[in-house]
Amino acid sequence: MPLRFRTTASTAPIRNWLRLGWSGLGLCIVGVGLIAACLPWPVKAPHLLDLVVDEVRRSYGIALTVEGGTHVALLPFPRLNIARARLNAGTPDGELLAEGGSLSLQLSLLAILSGRIDVDALSLDGAAVTLPMSSADQRWNLPLQNIAARIRTASGAEAKPSRFTLTRATLTGIDPRDGTVQTVTGADLSLSSPFWSHRTELMARGNWHGSESRLHISGLDIAALLAGRESGFSTNTSWPAGSLALSGTMRVDGGLQMTGRAKLATRSVPETLDWSGGGVALAPLMSGATVEADFKGTGKDFLLPRMRMEVGSNRFEGAGAVSFADNRVAIQATVAADTLNVAPLVGELIGALGLSSERPDWKERRLSLGSFTAGDLDLRLSAASARIGPVLVEDIASGLIVREGSIEATIGRATLQGGVVKGRIAFGLAPDRQTTDLKMQGAFDGLDLGDLLADLGEYRWLVGAVRGTLAVESRAATMGDLVARLGGRATIASDDGAISGLDLVSLMQRERSPATDLPLQPVGRTDFARAGVSLRVKDGLCEIAEGTLTSPNLTAALGGTLSLVERRVDAQADISSQGGGPARSFEIAGPWNTIVVRPAALRRSESDPGGLAVVKPDPMRFPPKADLPGSARAYAP
Repeated sequence: MPLRFRTTASTAPIRNWLRLGWSGLGLCIVGVGLIAACLPWPVKAPHLLDLVVDEVRRSYGIALTVEGGTHVALLPFPRLNIARARLNAGTPDGELLAEGGSLSLQLSLLAILSGRIDVDALSLDGAAVTLPMSSADQRWNLPLQNIAARIRTASGAEAKPSRFTLTRATLTGIDPRDGTVQTVTGADLSLSSPFWSHRTELMARGNWHGSESRLHISGLDIAALLAGRESGFSTNTSWPAGSLALSGTMRVDGGLQMTGRAKLATRSVPETLDWSGGGVALAPLMSGATVEADFKGTGKDFLLPRMRMEVGSNRFEGAGAVSFADNRVAIQATVAADTLNVAPLVGELIGALGLSSERPDWKERRLSLGSFTAGDLDLRLSAASARIGPVLVEDIASGLIVREGSIEATIGRATLQGGVVKGRIAFGLAPDRQTTDLKMQGAFDGLDLGDLLADLGEYRWLVGAVRGTLAVESRAATMGDLVARLGGRATIASDDGAISGLDLVSLMQRERSPATDLPLQPVGRTDFARAGVSLRVKDGLCEIAEGTLTSPNLTAALGGTLSLVERRVDAQADISSQGGGPARSFEIAGPWNTIVVRPAALRRSESDPGGLAVVKPDPMRFPPKADLPGSARAYAP
């Protein structure tokens, strides 16, 4: 039987399958090798570990103590993982830097190929990091100096550290502002500086004062800064109540110098201060605020040549300066606004002082300026108009100065209902450090009191322009005592005006009898050439030192007291006709909201006002700017 051989065509499929099989086997081997190279493998190589420990100490000034297992991985970059590591400054006996975390050291591939060990990146997970615990604590000085030196002298990828990572860490150290020990939990930090760029990026987040906060810094050229050159930067910090964004240029040669643009936005200033641990003047009176400004700073002092600020519905423009020296924020600003709504600020002040209707114990509330004077403030404010509820004030020039333990507010000039108003009020901590001093001065001229009362929704009982002065002071520890110890003087006068709702001429012309003396109806008006009241204030009681009213037909004298503590009036008016005749006396008494007018001859109790005239808001009010002839005795709209 003859032998038969397979042709080339018949053996080709077998060779193809064999080739594919060997190729697949090779790929599997390579894949397994790559996977194995990527996975960390436990190693027991004391010599390799010693080389790494020496490199960390030489390059960073950190003594590394291995307390757990060690693993090595080759891909994607050679790295050494240590289960539990302890880091000390300088030597193993040096001050503690971090402990209890897992340390991963990425080794430079170029350094390994050249026969050296070079730590290119460092990652620490779950460690407790100890920051400086006092102003004299220098445990981090050497590591930071070595890192800076490596960045400054870097000539290639093998010499420049590319990344430092901190995850799930607990940071403990002192607050440089007040020296208290603070702790940040759950901290993540990534500092990266790739070899192909001179720029450094920092990303950090952590729980600070119970709130998660974030920080992002980009575009920073650390090598340029260390060489004394200028570097650009951009930062964004956020916390639950707001955010802060900065961008511009900076340099550290001869001290920190920064120039750029800043934007601060917060929905609650007190909440932001609770988060930051700082303080500013009048913080309890502010809610949300947004500030955009150009800045130029050296050290802890910053100039704001252009500034825009929004507080509630109010918008301001101007310039200012901020200083953080002596761990106390000092702000100077000159701002202007077209319109202001002061009502929310007044409401916040009433709430902060406990004067609201929900706090009937306001008299016992202690005066404390500490929360209002946590920072310094020197503010100059001008506005075309401002509204305090229904009251409109125009052409305002005012100032506000806050220092530790003192607040002073001034109105250099303001126009109110056709008149000019000026005033000053100052609160200050008394020398005994237990009580608060109050000083208040003011003056007004040409004020239309009737229009002002109409704006406030009250009875427009006086027609004409008034002028007056006020100067009072007090010292007390509580709001009630502050009023009870008030002392000083006050005057108010008016020329060529009228009292609306009371016709004294008609009353004096009546025949004296109980039927004609009562009731006193709030109708008609009394014109006068001059009227004035001078008050002497002592211990919260206003004594009417002089009260006069002069008209072509009669004269009147007013005497008595006004109690600021009990909020009531006890006065008597004696009215005489110019042509002679018997004088008549009337008592003006009762709480401020229910004043009773009656002939002095009748001594009835306020609980039995029958037949007595109770002065209340009149439904037939004069419209604003009503111009009635002097001979008019009654008015009906």
